[in-house]
Amino acid sequence: MHITQGVDGDELNTAHYRHHLALAEGAEATVIEHYVSLTAAKHFTGARLTMNVADNAQLRHIKLAFENASSYHFAHNDLLLATDASAFSHSFSAGRRSTTSPQQLTTEW
Repeated sequence: MHITQGVDGDELNTAHYRHHLALAEGAEATVIEHYVSLTAAKHFTGARLTMNVADNAQLRHIKLAFENASSYHFAHNDLLLATDASAFSHSFSAGRRSTTSPQQLTTEW
């Protein structure tokens, strides 16, 4: 996912994203979220990503949030891991006026 936004002017442009990933049993995937500002226009990003990782599946998740100093970014990730599944999630951010990116991990027994 490569996500850009921003509208010139005085108003705060807002965008809210909701994505869901279901990784099948035994599958492997790498997901890269990339948020970037193409201009200096101020904007607000709200993002939610849920990921279900089935039995014996492997997920690698990387979030890159390189937005301008006039932007706000609030996000939440939910990871649900089944039996013998694994997930690695890393977030990198720079720029923004304000940010939050909590993650919630749940396992099935």
